[in-house]
Parts: sequence; structure tokens; C-alpha cells
Amino acid sequence: MKTLKLVGLIILILVLSLQVAFAEEVEVPSAEEIAIEEETITEPTVPAIYSLTLNAVIPQGITAEVEISSGELVQSLVLTEGLNTLALPEELYILKFHSNGVSPVSMKILITEDTEIPLEFKAIVIEETTEPEVVTTEETSEPTLPTLKTTESEQPVEMVEDSNAETGEAELPAEETTESEAKPNISITAVPPTIEIVGQDQYFQVADASLGWTTFYNMGTGKFVDTTTGMVGFCLNPFEVGPAGVNYLKDYFSQYTPEIRKQAELIAINGYYLGGISGYDERQNNIFTQRRLWEILPVNSPFTGAGAHALIRFTTPDWVVDSGVETAYQNWLNGLNQLIANYNVIPSFSGQSINLKIGESITLTDANGVLSSYRFGNVPDGITYSVNGNNLTITAVGEISGKLEFVRNIGSYEGVGYVTGKDGIDPSTGLPYQDVGFFKDRDPSRGSVTISVTPSKGNLTITKTQTGTTTAVAGATYVIATDEAMANVIGTAVTDNQGHITWTGLNVGTYYVKETIAPEGYTLDLTIYTVTVVDGQTVTLNVQDAIITGTPTITKVDISTKEPLPNTVIELYDEFDNLIETKTTDENGFAEFSKVNYGKYYFLEKNAPEGYLLNPGKHWFEIREDGQVIHSTMEDQIITGQFEAIKTDAENDKPVPGATYTIYRDGIVVAELVTDEEGRIKINLPYGHYTLKETIAPEGYTLDPEEYSFFIEEQGKLYFQALVENPIYSIVQITKQDSKNLQAVPGATIVFYNEDGEIVFAGVTDENGMIKVRLRYGNYTYKETIAPAGYLLAEKVGKISITNDGVTIEEVFYNEPIPTQTLPNTGIGQSNIVLIIVGVGLLLASLILYIKRPANRLPNQKYADKNKLP
Repeated sequence: MKTLKLVGLIILILVLSLQVAFAEEVEVPSAEEIAIEEETITEPTVPAIYSLTLNAVIPQGITAEVEISSGELVQSLVLTEGLNTLALPEELYILKFHSNGVSPVSMKILITEDTEIPLEFKAIVIEETTEPEVVTTEETSEPTLPTLKTTESEQPVEMVEDSNAETGEAELPAEETTESEAKPNISITAVPPTIEIVGQDQYFQVADASLGWTTFYNMGTGKFVDTTTGMVGFCLNPFEVGPAGVNYLKDYFSQYTPEIRKQAELIAINGYYLGGISGYDERQNNIFTQRRLWEILPVNSPFTGAGAHALIRFTTPDWVVDSGVETAYQNWLNGLNQLIANYNVIPSFSGQSINLKIGESITLTDANGVLSSYRFGNVPDGITYSVNGNNLTITAVGEISGKLEFVRNIGSYEGVGYVTGKDGIDPSTGLPYQDVGFFKDRDPSRGSVTISVTPSKGNLTITKTQTGTTTAVAGATYVIATDEAMANVIGTAVTDNQGHITWTGLNVGTYYVKETIAPEGYTLDLTIYTVTVVDGQTVTLNVQDAIITGTPTITKVDISTKEPLPNTVIELYDEFDNLIETKTTDENGFAEFSKVNYGKYYFLEKNAPEGYLLNPGKHWFEIREDGQVIHSTMEDQIITGQFEAIKTDAENDKPVPGATYTIYRDGIVVAELVTDEEGRIKINLPYGHYTLKETIAPEGYTLDPEEYSFFIEEQGKLYFQALVENPIYSIVQITKQDSKNLQAVPGATIVFYNEDGEIVFAGVTDENGMIKVRLRYGNYTYKETIAPAGYLLAEKVGKISITNDGVTIEEVFYNEPIPTQTLPNTGIGQSNIVLIIVGVGLLLASLILYIKRPANRLPNQKYADKNKLP
């Protein structure tokens, strides 16, 4: 028997008694029914008080409690081992039993007298297996499943579903698991079985075998299904009515002898559960199995009582014996008997003892031809097996000997069946309800083969080398296992300096070898090697490891702009300063080197690209993984120098501030600079050719037309350029004229003043009345300081602004002649009158000319350009 694990599933097993086997449910008596008829009582009737004794068997560690209610809760009682007695009025009660957190189980009972109910609480023992198992105890052959027992002295009871339970399933309480007590996560139903009768009606007649067909009943039958489990059941008494609806679990066929029960199990399993007799449909197999069970089971006959046997014959709906169905049944019965005869046949090699060496195999042939109907269990760890038709091949893979067991494979129908029942009388027939049985085989046929394994030994040597060479590889870790999944590892070892591992004393057979840790610098070999160890020999397995390689790459960029730098010569060295390879970066600043082996390396710049400083640093990297691609970036600093220029006045060498200069490179503006108070501009520039050009001249100066070129080619060098600025100059021409006749007036002294009132020039008009002077950018005034003979000193102060270079500004300056005095003529003659008239006319003409002249402007005044002051 397999090792059993005791789980903490506590279920209530109510052992109840029935005084009448098919009593109807007792109705609650009314007050009128319990009144005393012999005399008239005016006082309220006091209900009788009876004792209810619960005789409980409670194993150690189990707590049990009962709630007793009649519409409303009466009381709650914690049960103790032995007798638990309560005083209750006559009434219909519901008893709800609780135990260790399991969903409660309820029952109804009518208290009309002193009543004792035996109760037994047990722990279910369940084997943790995927195959159906028979569960038994050492005390009896009955399973320790919930049992409802009755005695003749007990009141009728009815099991009811707990209305408070949501699922109807009782789960195991959560408890700690110990070595001696495993608790798998299982549950069992606490919901009473519900029987449904479905179609397939067949009419038959039933008689008591001891009386023959002198008296019989006309009956009909259908298929009975427990809707809580889906299992099909069979009626146990043809004289009674099928119990449709909610039933309670009665027992486990305890009313039959083991022989009768086994016979019934074989009939149900072979006749129906496993598919029935070939050539008959499901309906026929079900009905014929039902009849055969009625024929062999002892029944409670209404004619002769318990222990009787039934006679069955099939009829038409008009109760005429149906000879066709009878013939079909007899043929079906012959097929059933043959199946039952074969059911207990075990493979012909059962009971044999076999000696094998490890690695050896043997094939056994089942001469009885039933091997395919058996399943295998309890396979010793030292063997494997396979089934092909009626052939069983056994292979020794380890030193463990033992029995290879096999059992008739009947799936879910292996185990313990059960009986459901229903109390009362069917009102439509007047017959009591019958029990329905659900059959399983508690002990299907089984056999075994005993196998003794004789160890055979051999050796295995591994030789490890580098791929493509004979170089030994030390430090590789290998494991050896007996299964390809490498779950059953039996050894671990590391290759020595010669690349060797040797396992000695291995059992003969197939092994699997795999590298788990590669030595440093080598790739891990993922291959699982299959090796067969032969008795008395050393098997050699040659394996190789590839050395780890990787690809170095480098990108050369400007340290500031991150732009790629082509034409950079890069060298690759190993950690021992050995030159490996030299590459030049492409237009993207990229260079890829050939693959190198596992180890440390560094890049070194040999030649920097034009305009950049050589990067002297070693750029280290490591190849640690196979196929690794190294992406390294090396930065170069561009060459930079300082450019400086000083702007001075061309005449006085004084610094000229405010001059704007633009620096160009390849026609592109690089910078715009303005000279400071010292006339200086200064800037740091990277390597390259540049052009300097004045783009805005300061006030008072002409724009420098020169372009100055310079080349930054040395790191940190100062490049200097001297610059000069030419001031703006213009020619001022003053013409002196007589205000009367506009004739040139020579000999007039003219003086020019700057904005600060300083004399900048003094001169005398020539014979043409002219004086010329060259003046620098600025604002000036001029005036006559000495008048020539015969002229009054001019009071006018002229103003001139020099703003443009190289122009001539012309101004006309008038002098008033000194007037002459004439003695008056005291006589007025005709000639004098004429002179007076002419004089007056001249005065009027002069006045008109004076009025029409431009403001502040003398006649015939000329300007050299539009910007001259009046």
C-alpha cells in the first residue's frame, strides 16, 4: 500500500439510526393534535420536555460544536468526548455541526421522546496521487469517508444542505505541515447528492425468485445521475421507486458481503462504466447492466422480506414480454461474462524475477494480451520502462532494485463507490424510495515484476583543447548526469593542466556531460554530450572550447564640436605594448580593427589630423565576451592661437577706438570686433587661414580698404597686425567780394577756429579775393579779423562742418566799402531834381533786391555740396 499523507480535513460523520426504513417525514404536530382529548383543559398546555443525548467520538486535536435551532437559535453547545445531554421541548429541530473550520453539516430531527444520537468525527486519509486509489483503514476494509449509520431504535432523520454555505464545499483548515503529516490543498463536498432520472425508459416485470412468476410487479426504469458529481448510478432494489431529488449519503455498500459487492462492481464497470459491451449502444448497456445488478444483489422483497432475489424480464409498454429484448440481453450477458473473465487476467509475465546489469535491457511479452489494459506505478528509481503493444521493455539505469508494479487501468472508477438514499414513500406509487449505488472497484487486478540490478562499472575521461589547436585548456568545469535534462547530476569536476577530467567507477549506461563554467578567456560550450559507459572500459570524450574574440572600433571626434575627424592614424596595442594593427579613420572619423582575443588592449594616436594636437593618452579597453564589439571614442584638441591688432591714427599715431573689423574664414564670418580705447582687438582662433577687414570706420575716419590675411598654425602663438586709420579731410575755399560791385577783395585776413575756440588757420585773401585751407573732420568757425583798406570789418562769423573726405567747400564772404562824404548843393535846379528822382529809383530797386534775396545769403553765394552750412 502506498505511503499515505494524513491531511487535516475534518468532516462530520453523523452516525444516525432509523427506526422505520421507509418512514415518511413527520409533520410538526399542532397544538390541537397534542391536546389531551379525555378532558377539557382551559389552562395553556405545557409542552413535554425530552432529553437529546449526543454520544460523540472526538479524536484528539479536533474541536466540535453544535447549534440547535427551531426557527430561532435555542442554544449552542461545545461537544465533549462521550455523552452530551440537553433538555428540549417536543419540536422539530435543525442540528448544525461545526468542526475545525470545515463547512457545517446539518440534520433535521423531530423530538417526541428521549433520543440518543451517536456521532463520530474522523480525519479523512487521502493519498496524494493522480490515479484513483482505494482508501482503507487498518481496522476494517471500509474506507474512512463520511458514513451515515442507523440503528432500529433511532428516530428518522434527514440530511439537509447548509443554507449558509456559499459553495457547499468544505476546505481543509490551514495548518502547519509536519514531516509525519502532509496536508495537500484539497476539499470535499458537503452538499448532499442530488439524483436525476433521465429518459431511456425500459418496461419490465419483477418477481420474488423464491415465489416465481406467480406474483409480480410491472415497473419501468431510467438512467440515474448524481448531478453533484456527474456519475451514473444504478438502483439497488427493483421493488422500490427511484429516488429523484436531494438524497443523503447512506454508506459504502456495507449491506453486502465483500463477494457480492465485488461482483456488482465488476458488472457495473465492465457492463457500463468502461464503455460496455461492443455492439450495444449506451442506452442498452445502461439498462442491461441495471438488470444484471438486480439479478445478483440481495433485495428486500415486499413478499418475503430481506435477503430475497429478484426475477426480471423485459416487456413492451403493454406489459407483454419482449422476446427480442430478452434475446439481446442474453447475448449481452454472454459478452459481459467474457469481459469479467478477462478483467481479472493479468499479464503473463507477472511474478517473474529478472536480473539486469546497469545499462542492460530486457523485453517481456504478455502472452495473455492484456498489457495495454494496465497502468504502471511504483517504478523503482534504478529502472526505466516502455510499452509497445504487448511488449514491456525494462532497462536498468541505476543500482536500485525493486518491483515494477502494474494495475488494471480503469481511470476514475478505481476507488470506493457509495450509496445514496431517500426516506419516505413515493405518494404516486405507495412504494418506498430505493437506494442508488455508484460503483467503483476498490481493488482492481494487479501484478508485478521483480528486478535485481547488478552494478557494472566503467570510466569516463574528458580531454579539453582549444578549438582548432591541440593546446590543453585547464579550468573548465563539467558536470555529468544520468538524464539529458541534466537534473540528476552525479558529479562535477574541473579540467587539469592537461585539460583532463576522469570519472571512475561509473555504472554502465548512458550519461550526459555538459560544461557549466568556461575557463577565463574561453566561450562556454553549451553542447550536452551523450556518452555510453561500457563495462570494464574507459571511454574518452574529446571536447573543445573556442577562445573569446571581439572587434575593436574607434571614432575620432573634435573635443568641442564632436564632429568626426578623418585621416587620423590610430595604433592598437596589447597590454604588453605589442603593436597589433594600425588604421586610419575614414571620412566619418571611424576605424574598425581586426578581431582580437580575450584580454586588455589600448588605442594610441600616431598622427593627428591637420590642425589638431596629438592626443598622447592610451585609451584602454577589454575583450570579455565572445563577439563583443568595442565602441571607443577618442577626442582631439584643435590648434588655437591668439590674434591681436592695434589701430592708430595715421597722422599722430594715437590709438583709434570704435573701428569695427570682421574676421572671415573661407568667406564665412567668424567674428566681428571693435577696437577698444587703446585701439586694440584680440581674439583666440582655431587653426586655419583668416582674413581681417574693416567694415565700419569710426567717426572722423575713412574706411580702411585693405584686407589683412593671417594663418593660425601653431598652438598658443600670438599673431599681431598693426593697423592705421586715415582721418577725413576736406578743402575749404573762402572768396572775399565787394558787397557793392561784387569784385574780388584781396588783403582780407581770415581766421579759422575749432570747436574748442583754438585757431587752426589764419590767412590773407589773394588777388582773386580767395583763401584755401585743408581741414580735418570736425566743426569749425571762421571770421575776418583785419579788413582790407577801404572796407569795413565784416561782422559775420561763418560755420563749416567737415564730414566727408576729399570734397571742397566754397563760401563767399562780403565786405562793405567805407562810404565817401559830398558837400550839399544849396540851390535846387532842374538838374538837381533829376538827380533826386534817379537816386530814389536806385534806392527802391536796391530795396526790392534786398527783400527777394535768400535769408542769410548774399547774392551769387555758391556751395560745394548739399551739407554745407550757410
